[in-house]
Formats: sequence, structure tokens, C-alpha cells
Amino acid sequence: MRLSDQTKVINFLIAAMKSVGGLIKGVFELDIELSNESTVKPDFIGYYELEGINFYLIFEFKKRTIFSKNDINNSIKPQYKNYLQIQVKNFDSTLIPVNSKAEVFIDYVFYNSPEDIILKIIDTVPILKPVNVYCIDLKNKKFFELNVKEGTLNHKYINNLMEISNQNDIWEKVYIPFLLDDILDISGTKDGKINIERNAGIILTNSFLQFIISRKIKEKDTDFRVMEFINYILRHNCREINIGRQEKEALRSKVRMFLHFLAEEIHEKIEIPEIIRKLGINHFRIILRNTETITGRISDIKNEIIFLFTQRKITDYFDNNET
Repeated sequence: MRLSDQTKVINFLIAAMKSVGGLIKGVFELDIELSNESTVKPDFIGYYELEGINFYLIFEFKKRTIFSKNDINNSIKPQYKNYLQIQVKNFDSTLIPVNSKAEVFIDYVFYNSPEDIILKIIDTVPILKPVNVYCIDLKNKKFFELNVKEGTLNHKYINNLMEISNQNDIWEKVYIPFLLDDILDISGTKDGKINIERNAGIILTNSFLQFIISRKIKEKDTDFRVMEFINYILRHNCREINIGRQEKEALRSKVRMFLHFLAEEIHEKIEIPEIIRKLGINHFRIILRNTETITGRISDIKNEIIFLFTQRKITDYFDNNET
């Protein structure tokens, strides 16, 4: 299963946060409407407690391998200026606690980006303190600071995360099996069918069959809705985490297409027992019965479905120039 680099970064940070403690609530892709009528959507915003004091950390994740003034002028700089306008009163209280006395800190986290490119971006924008800039090297498992204001709660907390990053196993933990970027390659076709690329298919198959087993073990209702599966994905290992409304709707659309495929199309391609039945647009029923052999049966089904997604098409070889 190949997760996007950004999801790997998020998994590392969440693992580190859970180890350090202090995270009360976090939201991916929270839409924040500013007083100047602009909207920003931080990749992750968390509400924390350290030394008895509450505060917010806003994380913006970026990967840049080249330096482009157009990118800075049209993307990074306008976004940076909007981030500086964020106030607690702009937050959606139904998704994250609103504490008007808590300070808001902003952190840029560049990942798999050359250090000289990052430094040039910092100087050109310019990204000024107390906005902090950090770097994550996923290949070499390094998390380090590039431009920070020391002594703040922000700096103290992230220093704790950097200390934890020295533990090799912290990089391997998976709290979020996938986010929207990992399953974008799911789409409808002109004939009304569902097209699922192999990586998205593998990721969702693994996660969904775990969801079925979880519901069977807990003896939950066989009927479920799409958001119940998504909430399981986001919270079964990390209950402090939520997701913004627009991102959640886009995620639901992709997952709904995958479930439609499992319910109505997969049997045209492989012979497997009926897994789920479609009851409505977002409403499905688990058909597999809960028996002593269900774990083994689901494992066999998973192998067959994943084999379907991993079969190479002849056009794949041409497109990738492979022999």
C-alpha cells in the first residue's frame, strides 16, 4: 500500500503528538473564513495544552523541489498573508474548540524538499518570525527546524516532537490509513461505471474490510452509511482527529464510488461472495454473515480483490515505457 508523502508526514506527526501528548482536538482541511472575506484551509490545525496553557498550531505542508517566483507570488505569498489574518473567532466551533484567550501559532512544514530551495522561499516571501519553518526528510527520517522563534509554546511543543522523531518506530505508525489525495484516482466513466486505479483500490479494500471485521466483532448493525466508514478510518486509532466539511464531502464522494463498485460491479470481474448491497446513495448493508471463519473468509476476499487491482493492463507497460 503506497500512501502519499503528505499522508506519511501526517501519520508521523500524529504519532509524535500522541506520544508527546497535549493534543486535544485536530482537524484536517478546516475551512476558515477571514474578516477580509478570504478563505484559508490549513492542512492541519490542532488545539493543544502545554504547561497548563492552551494554544493552537496551524500546520501548512508543502513540497517544493524547484524555486519559482510565479509559485511564490501566486500561491505561497497570498496564502501566507491570509494566515497572518487568522483569529480564533474565525474557527468553526463545531469542529474545534474556540478559546479566545488561546494564542495561534503558524508552522510551515516542507517535506522532501531541498534545504536551499526552502531557504530561498523563506527569504523571498519573506516568511518572518514568529511563523516557524520546519523540514521533514521522509527518506532519512529527519525532522528539523530551519527558521524559528525560540522560547514560545509553539517552539517548546515542536521541540518535543523533534525529540520523539529520533525514535525509528515512530515513522512507521499509521493512524490515518488514507486521505483524499490517496484516493483521487477513483472516477466515473462515460458508461456510468466506476474506474478505480490500483493504489486507491488497494488502500480502500484494506481499510474497508477491516471496517467490516470491526463491526462484526462489536456486533453492530449490518446497515451502514458512507460517513460511518470514513469516521472509522479517521477515529479508530486517533479519536482526537476530525476533518473539514468540504474535504469530508469530497472524501465521501470517492468512498461512495468505491462502495458502489463493491456492491454492483466487482462481480462482473471476479467471482467472490456478495460483500455489501447498495440500499441508497450513501446507504449499504453488509451481507457477509458473522461466523467463526469470517476473518479467514475476509482475508481470502481481500486477496482476490487486491489481485484484481494489481493486475497490469497492457497500456500500463506502454505508458511507463517498461519492458
